[in-house]
Amino acid sequence: MDTQENADGAAVALLEFQRKLQRCTSLRELVFVAVNESFHVLRFDQAVVWQYDLRSAISIAAVSGLAEVSAESPYALWFDRAIRHFIGSSDATPLSVATLESLPKSISEDGAEWVHENLLHCSLISPEGKRLGGMFFSRTEPFSEADQALAQWMALSVAFAYWGWEQAHKPVRKWIERRSTKLLGIAVVAFLAMLVLTPIRLNAIAPAEISPRRSEEHTSEFQSRLHLVCRLLLEKK
Repeated sequence: MDTQENADGAAVALLEFQRKLQRCTSLRELVFVAVNESFHVLRFDQAVVWQYDLRSAISIAAVSGLAEVSAESPYALWFDRAIRHFIGSSDATPLSVATLESLPKSISEDGAEWVHENLLHCSLISPEGKRLGGMFFSRTEPFSEADQALAQWMALSVAFAYWGWEQAHKPVRKWIERRSTKLLGIAVVAFLAMLVLTPIRLNAIAPAEISPRRSEEHTSEFQSRLHLVCRLLLEKK
């Protein structure tokens, strides 16, 4: 009876998790929900969603309980090495379970400061079969088969929602990733830098002079009339 109740509770929690993903209005909100609301489906001490950035490098999208993680932080650098170990080759299995001690020594020794003993990684796979990123969990207790099944269901839900957002913004992403766009950006930056750094020779700029139009013509006309008046006065004398 308890087993059935637990299964029903997990199913309800999973459905609610999927509803929350569907209500997200941005990709940032989506990954935040993925790492924080997933706790109601699967108990963990830490959850991480990672993705590929525009350079196809591993990038942390969200960590449970944290606003953001700097890409240059010691944890982010360790996480990059750990995920590369989990995903391995392109044909790696969508789900991997491991203990911290089972990882290569260089990863396990550094990881003791950041994560708990039991680790679980699920790849986020799009409907086309492309890996979009992954979900990473760690906790003190081992992950049971039921836990692994729930993690896979959550990863499928997150992957589909993530893929939907990526499709909606695909034209913009493609434009950013195009080589010609990158070259154009570099050229614009170089041109602006040239304008800023190029000195202006002040002695080559003549001071501006504002003079009335047809000034010489008016002066000449005025002088002719003055000469005529003087002549008339002399003749009267």
